[in-house]
Amino acid sequence: MKFLTQIRFLIDLKALSVIPLFPGMLHRPLLSKRRLSVIISLFACAAFSTLIFFHDEPLPAETNWVNPPLKQKTPGIRLKARNVLLPAGIHFPRYALREHLSDTESEEWQILQLKKTLVMEHPPHEPGRFKSTEPFLFSRFEDSKCALEELKIVFAADTPEKLPVNLNTTFQIFNEEAEQYDDSYNQFLRPHIDKYLSADALENSWYRFSGTSVWLKDYSVHLVVSQLVFAEDGDRTKPKFSLPLAQIFDEKWDEVEDVRVVFPSNNVTGTPGFEVNNKTYILHRFPRILPIPFAIEEDGKNWGTEDLQMTLFQNDFGRDEPVLVFSSFHLNGEIEQDHSTGIRSVFMSYPFQVQIGKNIGRFEDESANKHVFTRTKQLKIEGEPEKPVEKNWVPFYNNYGDNQTHVMFATRLEPLKIIKCELWTENGECVVEHPGNEKKLSPLRGGTPFVSVKRIEADDREYFIGFAAAHLQDCGCGRRFYRPNIVVVERRGKKWSIVQVSTSVDIGAKILFWKPEGKVCEGVNAVLPRGIEFWDFDRDILSLDLSVNEIAVEKVHLSGVLKALEDKKYWEVKDYEKGESPVSCALDYSRDFCKAFGLENQGISSNFLKSIVPKGKEWVNGAVF
Repeated sequence: MKFLTQIRFLIDLKALSVIPLFPGMLHRPLLSKRRLSVIISLFACAAFSTLIFFHDEPLPAETNWVNPPLKQKTPGIRLKARNVLLPAGIHFPRYALREHLSDTESEEWQILQLKKTLVMEHPPHEPGRFKSTEPFLFSRFEDSKCALEELKIVFAADTPEKLPVNLNTTFQIFNEEAEQYDDSYNQFLRPHIDKYLSADALENSWYRFSGTSVWLKDYSVHLVVSQLVFAEDGDRTKPKFSLPLAQIFDEKWDEVEDVRVVFPSNNVTGTPGFEVNNKTYILHRFPRILPIPFAIEEDGKNWGTEDLQMTLFQNDFGRDEPVLVFSSFHLNGEIEQDHSTGIRSVFMSYPFQVQIGKNIGRFEDESANKHVFTRTKQLKIEGEPEKPVEKNWVPFYNNYGDNQTHVMFATRLEPLKIIKCELWTENGECVVEHPGNEKKLSPLRGGTPFVSVKRIEADDREYFIGFAAAHLQDCGCGRRFYRPNIVVVERRGKKWSIVQVSTSVDIGAKILFWKPEGKVCEGVNAVLPRGIEFWDFDRDILSLDLSVNEIAVEKVHLSGVLKALEDKKYWEVKDYEKGESPVSCALDYSRDFCKAFGLENQGISSNFLKSIVPKGKEWVNGAVF
């Protein structure tokens, strides 16, 4: 069967592995079908003879794939479970990998490596039917009212698609890696979560939301990282801890439920990596709980990783590598090891790299000193004391200066504050690039990473677009209401400012309920933007990651966003010396959006009703009596 598979591959016209030997032979217009059949038969005979003679030799890495499945409808490949994926473009002797996998269940798994010429910058995307949306856009202005500055923009969104998760498979692999393969992190974590892995608990007490994704072009797969939350007794308002769940999806967005992926990694003595041609690699099995270090105790709640964001950076080898940013509660250890000394800080993690021990905060967990974790560092702002709570930092990179060695963060949007942090070093001290004013925090908070869309070199200007989230309370639908807002940010030298902000964007996500008897406008009504996986500028289509009501992880394609903003010429917005921010106008209109949404769904919150219903009157079916 193995030989037959290889023969089929060698004569597959899609693979084109033999065509370059005879340029043009198979494409002459006058070539008859009969002659073509003869040629193919000759190739088949030659291929069979070669395989019989060299049957012990693996196919070279230069073919499209090693032992590819026969059906290949896209330039990528729809992956099946129980494969090992190698990065494209790296000569990787198969014996080295087989030796590393010896005496494991994966020893006989098929090895796949994408041909370098088939690497795609963006995943093949087939958006569904689009529906237009028309938010208002406000620009920075000098001294006028909001109504005079509003501009309507039009773009479209297809139907959001929910990403699946199989917790039974996830924890089956988790336990196998701990028991059979001595995964030190899984062994370290098991005592903390083992009692929560019953069938009843998996169904009623574990929840997944707040996902973010990147396209790993060298493997032709999507990497999705999301919060896997355990809430005792199923009470979502009191999560005990959050774990970072990593999943692999093929280019058609089908999850690959058991796959091993080989990543280039850092060289740390005592970690389970292996060397090939003087370079270190590590092999991970998915789905998996990323071994990110965080504090966890029996008492308290909200342990673990929260507010996950992920983006790609180019590493020292010129390859894309994901960087994960999150907030986490930890003990600072200055006085006592109790909750009174704990703070919530921002951390940066490298899913492809490793470290020994936790190395987070000032309180070191000695029980973890011999375990292997994902390389992680805490981020701090130089010259500033640590705050009790830091979260929702927006990571991004710009296209000037040291853009591949540093990462930028918008630590808050209004007032805008920008810092710069070293990307690949151990240094977690960040410097302030644009301080902003220390005034009251705006309801407009961080959402997706910013994407650089335009640079004007003549006067060193650069423009970024991202999706923020307005956090509104008692605005007309539920206790808390969240929707995406488009944000355009300008850099002039080292001066940063928000140029344009949209009102709430209706993406069409269906609100899910925490309880079967729930209502649309009860408690929390949230559609939060979490990431931009890709933005195909040629087609003006982007893929947006969404967290819907802290229940589902969804993705949606948006079409025409860049054109809509370019039509309003954001780069021509004046830089007023004492100009007003467009944020306040956008938030006012976003509250109106919330109110209209609540009226449409007849789910107005009681607090909002008190603010609009005259004393002595009552609200009945959308009217005041």
